[in-house]
Amino acid sequence: MAQRVNVTSIESLEFFRTSLIIYLEKASQALDEIGEEVKRTKQWLEHDQRIHWEGQVRLASRKLDQAQQELYSATLSKTTSRSQYKTAVARLKRAREESQAKLKTVQQWSRKFDSVVQPRAKKLETLRYTLGHDMSKATAFMAQALKSLEEYAELTPTGKSAPEAQSTPKGAAQDDPPAEAEDK
Repeated sequence: MAQRVNVTSIESLEFFRTSLIIYLEKASQALDEIGEEVKRTKQWLEHDQRIHWEGQVRLASRKLDQAQQELYSATLSKTTSRSQYKTAVARLKRAREESQAKLKTVQQWSRKFDSVVQPRAKKLETLRYTLGHDMSKATAFMAQALKSLEEYAELTPTGKSAPEAQSTPKGAAQDDPPAEAEDK
């Protein structure tokens, strides 16, 4: 069994800890951006799109009413061809139906947005908690472990009595014999 631990990669552990902290900051920023994007999407859906498609339905209805009046006038006059008016009425009916269908879709998504998004958002909050709480504890533990390793690496073995050598680091066996002095 080795009498001494050979600690050679404290710098690697510190680099890992630093990289972990940077990762946690970036992940936290990404989660914040996702949360804001969800809020913006909900606002866009419930407000902007609803207003847009309600306006499109009103506009299409007005144009359709106007085209139907023109068709009725052409029918009464019997001097002009009605086919172009019939085509315009049919096209405007389709446009109004499409606008109504889009408005209905927006309304449906507005109603079910929370039930679809909330389960996924809850998973993100779980991740946020893990990153903020558990990983913060891990970085604090790593800082303490690095401090302990640095202190341990600075210790020089002495040939003195056992009570001085009994300050063993955590995890080291108490039964190990004290390190013997090295000849210089």
